[in-house]
Amino acid sequence: MRKVLKPLEGDENKGEKEDMSLAQFDCPDNHRHAGDHSETSLLIQQLGQDISINCLLRCSRSDYGAIASLNKGFRSVIRSGELYKLRREMGIVEHWIYFSCSLLEWEAFDPIRHRWMHLPKMTSNECFMCSDKESLAVGTELLVFGKEISSLSNLTSGINLHLHGDASGSNCHE
Repeated sequence: MRKVLKPLEGDENKGEKEDMSLAQFDCPDNHRHAGDHSETSLLIQQLGQDISINCLLRCSRSDYGAIASLNKGFRSVIRSGELYKLRREMGIVEHWIYFSCSLLEWEAFDPIRHRWMHLPKMTSNECFMCSDKESLAVGTELLVFGKEISSLSNLTSGINLHLHGDASGSNCHE
């Protein structure tokens, strides 16, 4: 069974219905009903699965680490990557700024929330660390291009908080 949600008022796709199938979240149908109170069931039981997902779409990516710590259901939805796909389809974009002030250590700044986040340290060899580097954020990846002894090389870091954020929020500075 496919569920269809209307975008909330004010969305760029106002008036259009978006197909936001939740089948990808591996939640059996019996876990989508308010009668099941297990930790892996509904995200927000009183709202239901579809409205819960719709709410998560509008949360800042910088909050996803803390949200994922709430229960297995939230963690599963955030780790699946489906939220990012749905956000893209709905035109929900967040522009972050990325800084590196020391070798292979990166910070991300969310200008809307005024929040700094540590990205996971990238591992590389000594030649790469000492070469000139260029960086580019594409989707949910931070790509760092540099040079090794005999060839060009690149490193990637997942910028999704669900990949590197801890539940305590200690990776964020407000």
